Amino acid sequence: MAGSRGQAARSIEVVRSDGLRITLAEQRRTLWQEVLRARVAYLSLLPPFLALGIFVYFPPLSAMYHAFFDWNPSGQSTFVGLGNFQTMLSDNVLASSFWNLAKLLVFAIVVTVTVPLIVAEMIYAVRNNAAQYFYRVMFLIPVVVPLVVVLLIWKFIYDPNVGLLNDILAAVGLGHWQHAWLGEFGTALYAIMFIGFPFVSGTSVLIYLAGLINISAEVMEAAALDGATGLKRIWRIDIPLLLGQIRLFIVLGILGIVQGFQTQLILTDGGPGWATEVPGLRMYQTAFEGSRFGYASAIGLVLFLIVLVLTIINFRFIRPSTEFEGHAM
Repeated sequence: MAGSRGQAARSIEVVRSDGLRITLAEQRRTLWQEVLRARVAYLSLLPPFLALGIFVYFPPLSAMYHAFFDWNPSGQSTFVGLGNFQTMLSDNVLASSFWNLAKLLVFAIVVTVTVPLIVAEMIYAVRNNAAQYFYRVMFLIPVVVPLVVVLLIWKFIYDPNVGLLNDILAAVGLGHWQHAWLGEFGTALYAIMFIGFPFVSGTSVLIYLAGLINISAEVMEAAALDGATGLKRIWRIDIPLLLGQIRLFIVLGILGIVQGFQTQLILTDGGPGWATEVPGLRMYQTAFEGSRFGYASAIGLVLFLIVLVLTIINFRFIRPSTEFEGHAM
């Protein structure tokens, strides 16, 4: 009986992409022959795939697994089930950090999406090619400055004694507005938000500008004939056709804010108190300062789920337009 089944399986015919009918056994033999023929290529791809698995995929998968353990990397780990997640519910520092994260996330998405778009529209309105190229280069140059250097410059700007911001306020007669910007509960988080002002990312501007340039001349001419010029054209033509770029920036903004904590680590270490604490920094402190690796892994898993849910929502509700919709005007 088993032999008849094997014979039947070998006699099953499949149709290849070129229309040729071959048996299942022949298909397997052909596939193996192709693998042998391209063995050098497969062996060449093996090292990068191994490195990718070891250094990129294994650490987060290990963290997801150990989120359910009292994890001791150098000793015995104890399974605690949902214990780490229950601890999170009573962690006041973590609760405060999620509230700070929500504020930073909303602010970052708004400025990331809007400010570079405004700058790109202004550059796009310049009809002189040489001038347009000059502005593109000028906005892109700051990209080469390392993040740490930027943060240290802003730390100097916010310095309560010799900082540029307090000196400017004193010079214009607003000395009563002076603060220890990173050292006061009421101003620390907002000072973190405004790092990078005026929020013009050269890369984002170029991506927006490329999208504007790719809008066909026929669409622009049709919009002009229908009276859609200036702000009306931007709202009804440009933005719908740039939704692909907007969706990209929202995803990158979510990833950067939810995962990021280097700004707080360098400037405030989450202080004063918990005023600038974020979940990523709490995870780092819990793991490498408190040696609670299982609890830190649980925080990381929650952050992963937040990013996943927000990304799905973003892709679900923001759909790029691919053509001009004249009836929208």
